[in-house]
Parts: sequence; C-alpha cells; structure tokens
Amino acid sequence: MEYFNLNLNKYQAFLEKNKLVAPNKRPYFARWVSKFIRFCQNDPNNMTDSHISIFLEFLGKEINIKEWQVKQADEAIRLYVEKFLGRTIGKTEVPVSNKGSTGNDETGNWTVILQEMHLSMKVRHYSQNTEIAYTGWIKRFRDYLGGRSPSCLQSSDVKNFLTFLALHERVSASTQNQALHSLVYLFKEIFHRDLDHLKGAVRARGAIRLPVVLTAEEVAAVIEHLNGTSKLMIKLIYGSGLRCSECLRVRIKDIDFERRTVFVRSGKGNKDRTTILPESLVDDLSHHVALVKAIHQQDLEKGLGEAILPEALEKKYPWARKHWGWQWVFPAERLSVDSHNGTIVRRHFPGKSLRRAVRKAVTKAGIAKHATVHSFRHSFATHLLEAGYDIRTIQELLGHKNVNTTMLYTHVVSKKKSGIISPFDNLQDCILGEHG
Repeated sequence: MEYFNLNLNKYQAFLEKNKLVAPNKRPYFARWVSKFIRFCQNDPNNMTDSHISIFLEFLGKEINIKEWQVKQADEAIRLYVEKFLGRTIGKTEVPVSNKGSTGNDETGNWTVILQEMHLSMKVRHYSQNTEIAYTGWIKRFRDYLGGRSPSCLQSSDVKNFLTFLALHERVSASTQNQALHSLVYLFKEIFHRDLDHLKGAVRARGAIRLPVVLTAEEVAAVIEHLNGTSKLMIKLIYGSGLRCSECLRVRIKDIDFERRTVFVRSGKGNKDRTTILPESLVDDLSHHVALVKAIHQQDLEKGLGEAILPEALEKKYPWARKHWGWQWVFPAERLSVDSHNGTIVRRHFPGKSLRRAVRKAVTKAGIAKHATVHSFRHSFATHLLEAGYDIRTIQELLGHKNVNTTMLYTHVVSKKKSGIISPFDNLQDCILGEHG
C-alpha cells in the first residue's frame, strides 16, 4: 500500500505540473483513485475497463454519492490509468443516477461500509450466497452495536458480539464461525485492520451432524412421486452427485452425452470438476434437451433467447447470451428481466420450486426422515461407498477439498452391508440352540 500512497502523491504532482485539474479538485481526484485502488486489491493488473465499469456502477447506486461525483471519479481514474500510468483502457459508460441530490458522503456511515463490502466481494468473485451471508452478518453486527459509527469499532466489540451469539442467540458453532469470518473480512479488507484479542469470546459448541441418507428403495419412492422437470433434476442430482445449485446452473455445453460426463462449472469454492452421467438417464435427458432447444428457438424467433452469463463473460463474448451452448439445461418456464441491463432473459429453474416439490414427494412417499434435495447427493456418495468404490474416487466426484469431509459418509454406511454382525444376533442363536 505504501507504493500506491507514494504513487498518489506523484499523481497529484503530475496533475499540478500538467495543469490537468484545478488545484481545489486535486485532493478529490486522489481520493477517488485511492478508493479505486482498494477496490482493485492494490493490484495494478486489476485496473481494467471492466473493473472501472463495475466500480462506477455501484458508486452510482450509492445514496450518498451524487451524479457529478461519479463523473468526477470516472475522470480521475481515467487520468490516473491512461495519462499517469500510461495504460490503454476502453470506453466506460458512466452510470446515470436517479437518486436525489441530498445527502453527504461520510466515511463513518454504515451504508457506505456495506457498499464497500459489496464492491470488494464483487471484484474477488465471491458467490452471491456468500455476499448475502456476509453482508447479513454485518447488518446484525451493526444492529447489535445500536448503530454506533464504524469508525470507532474495536476488537472487543467483535468478541462481545460472538459471545452474545453463543449465550443469548444459542447459535451453532458453524453459524458463529460464519459470523466471525464475515467480521474478519470487514476489518481486514474494509478497515485494513487485524482482529486481535478474541480468545475471551465464548465459542458455541461444535457438533458433528451425520447426513440424512435415503435407501435405494426410498430414493425410488420419492422419484415416483415427482413429475416433470423436478423429477428429471432429482434423477440427475442422485445419479451424478450434484449439489442443488450445481444442477440448477448446468448449461447445455456442460453435458457430454458421448463421454457420459457432466461438467460442473464454478462449484463450491469456485472450483470446476467433472462427474458421471448415468447411462440410464441419457435417453430422458436427451429428450428433455430437445424440448428445451425448441423453446429456445421460439424465443429467438421473438427476438429473445438470452441467458445470463457469469461475471464479465458477456463483455468478452457478447454473442454468447443467445448461443445454444450457454442456455440452461433446466430453464424457467417464464421469462424475466435482467436487473443489470433491463433485457428480457430466461433464467434457470427456480430452486424454491424444486425444494418444494421434493418436500411434498417425501411426505407422499411416507418417509419419516428429514430428507431434502441435498439428501440425494448424500445418498449418491453413501451408495457408492457401499458398492465398494474407494473414498478418493467419491471425493473427486463430489468435489470435496478435504477427504475428511468425504469420510463422514463412512459413518452412515449400512452396517448390514459392511458385514458387521450384532452380538445380540449371536445371542439369539444361542437362545434358539438351548430351546432347540
């Protein structure tokens, strides 16, 4: 960071020498550049036109920043990157704000802090679920502090909050850890401070929870009570060991019928992997894909047919939004509006609908277990283990980073299939022998 501080001083001197900006504006130009540098993680390689676009877009949405300030930030960043650093960037459209002109920009404002959190996680390619979870915890932390200004926060505030969660909210250990990670991120990436002296915080008790696993008969019973797209999706989740979110986001290009392979893109931890495509599912899935292609063709004829692309790919491949390979395998029935650019798109099948359908099917099948969509992934792993497949193979198919996570399924393997005989069964043989 010292390098950039030095660079900012030279940047202001550069503005003065070349008389590019009025003297009273130079400190503000340096301030905008400083914010942009933090947004780019202090890495000059991140200072691209796409990063500038994202940065300006969210500045435009901030209630305390006026439209003329966004334009000023754009000018400041352009002068820094193009004139001072001597790098070429593309044209960036400055977002037009529709908010009022009232308000002020306070560095101690929680709204500003949350906005910076959003920007920071965006550039680090955090998943939307992680972003929602982290900002949710920051809001709870803010409410716990009674709205006290973030400029005067201490590590003790975090320690007291974690203790409050454990003693009064009675949260689980994993929930408390998520809160801690959120606050560590806040202090490290936004405040540029380390959290110290947290040893006195009361920690929630950890617990090892065994996954809910269905027998093969129970899996078949639930599938029997499903219909349409939900039925095919659960077949794929159980047959390939997918997470619910991974199944929802499978695109046409990710299904390789010849190799009997499913490509999982940007799975948990933003990792790619491949898993198996069940042989018995090929015909049903092929028929389904043909129907999806017909729907896509109808959308194209209406001038539609766009799918949302991940991150900045739509700028790199603007044609891909309508390309067949980038369409969802399980598209939504209804069209919707992309909030980023206002275009009409077809999103993937809603996860809530799938979870609701599974919940109803489990009830109709008369299964007392608390089975969810994720239980079919657990069942996939457990049934492979019972069939004699090695733990490393299963770990690779599931995409687990640590084999210890996969080892959890050894605790739910059918003891009958593992060859273990209860001593009570031997006792029964002795009793029968005495009476025989």
